[in-house]
Amino acid sequence: MSFLQPLYLLLLLLLPLVIVFLIWRNRAKQRILNRIGSPEVVAQLIASTHPQRRVIQMMLWFVAFTALIFAAACPTWGMSTEVIDSSGVQVVFVLDVSRSMDAQDTVPSRLQRAMLDIKTLTQSIEGNDIAIVLFAADAITYVPLTYDSQLINSFLDAVTTDSLSNQGTNLSAAINRAQLSFSGDSNAEKIIVLMTDGENHEGNILTLANSLIESETNLYVVGYGSEDGGLIPVYDANGNLIDYKTDNFGAVVETRLNADLLNQFAEAAQGTYLQTGSGVDMMQLADAILALTPGQLGPRVISRPIEQGFVFVGIAMLALSLELLLPVLGRIFR
Repeated sequence: MSFLQPLYLLLLLLLPLVIVFLIWRNRAKQRILNRIGSPEVVAQLIASTHPQRRVIQMMLWFVAFTALIFAAACPTWGMSTEVIDSSGVQVVFVLDVSRSMDAQDTVPSRLQRAMLDIKTLTQSIEGNDIAIVLFAADAITYVPLTYDSQLINSFLDAVTTDSLSNQGTNLSAAINRAQLSFSGDSNAEKIIVLMTDGENHEGNILTLANSLIESETNLYVVGYGSEDGGLIPVYDANGNLIDYKTDNFGAVVETRLNADLLNQFAEAAQGTYLQTGSGVDMMQLADAILALTPGQLGPRVISRPIEQGFVFVGIAMLALSLELLLPVLGRIFR
């Protein structure tokens, strides 16, 4: 059992005070009755003053109060499913996981910043179909098209620069894999968000740009890193920094953002280039995606928890009804 309004459960902290109040009320009533006459005589004249009956009344009031608190918290259990037609756009995030994305000239690192941006965008455009493609020297569809943002985030948390063994920056493989990730059964707008530093790229960007234009795919390129560059950290199995990457001659490797290449690619594909530096860029990108005309995404199965508050309302009403009927029930079963 879970609750849609769990804050109301804090009212359960008042239950000890309710018990104290009911006991005080019972004793105050008893003192008044004692002034009228002996308890035995009063009990015969007024049925509701019988000690056992007053205890039962207190218990029923306590049950009713507790049940109403649970009802106010909107308890749920069980799930109902519903099939709905959905509309929106298809977005494929193409994430560079080559070693250079570990550089920390973008805080906390290029890759970590890109993953944070994906989570931000996923939340902002929730309800649309989203996929994730990882690439280095080759590319894979890491998360197929889905509208489940929690699933996307859980898979994203496991991404590192070790996710793909072959290193490089193969833009051709990345874009081709992204285009294969779209659903051919949907007429929704297709969007590729390429997130990379653009270093040591492979593939003819003009050919890639033409293929995107021909397939009517919207391209947004987000560059990570700085033109001043940064070092590529090397970690041990426990995640501790032990060195920086070196080349075959022992020199420390510096990696830089290839902004010119990424900007040229975006322009050639009639897309947009953004460079990391502020969260405003991601909000602008989210606004641009949401401004596109939605298309049909197909049927979706929506699961919703079933509210069961009426059960506790019924318990409260039953308890209060029994409290009102106690005198009648007492005469029947006397």
